[in-house]
Amino acid sequence: MDHAVVRQFCQQWFDDLSHRAPVQEMLPRLASQGLEMVFPETTLFSTGDFVEWYAAVGDLFTDQEHELQRLDVADHGSWLDLDLTVIWKATHVSDGTRTVFRIDQRWTLRKGPGDQLRILTYRVGELIPVLQATP
Repeated sequence: MDHAVVRQFCQQWFDDLSHRAPVQEMLPRLASQGLEMVFPETTLFSTGDFVEWYAAVGDLFTDQEHELQRLDVADHGSWLDLDLTVIWKATHVSDGTRTVFRIDQRWTLRKGPGDQLRILTYRVGELIPVLQATP
């Protein structure tokens, strides 16, 4: 599969997370069966789990930004393995503090008809704090 198509899929996912797109726009990118999304705080096994998690994250953080820094793709025919790094910035709703983390992630995408892709597995690695220069 064309690397540009995969990069666009990932970039759109992160852009929509950053802008808090309606959850109904996120769900079509998730596998309806066999889904496993591993976050530091929980593991999701269904689109219903994702809906709950997405709402909870929206209550905890605002002004989110996701910057895709690195993307490696291994094509296995009917699925793709992705190894990527993202910079995640967010403001805590509770106290207004801003955090920035570098996070390695591993995804498996299931290919569908044409260039259709669905997230089957999504594993978030360690959140590594990124120090920012003060203005």
